[in-house]
Amino acid sequence: MRARVARLSATLQGPYQADDGAARDAARQIELDNPRWIVVFGIYTRQFVCFPRFRAVPGTVVTALYPPAAVTRMAEIERTCEIKGEVTA
Repeated sequence: MRARVARLSATLQGPYQADDGAARDAARQIELDNPRWIVVFGIYTRQFVCFPRFRAVPGTVVTALYPPAAVTRMAEIERTCEIKGEVTA
């Protein structure tokens, strides 16, 4: 999946240019690959918005213009929070 997301964003300049359906599919795949997160694509902001399902600092939200950036930032937050164990959904 990461290679597919990288291909999608490698050719883009500026705001995310995929159609809304493809962007929502990318958000869905990111969430499937990262079950500790809720991931949505904002059709007006054209950004991927990610909410942790684990104990994090209140107000923690990841926003990114491209899928690979969202995945990278999510991983950074997980490392910072030292995530261990199962998802609490």
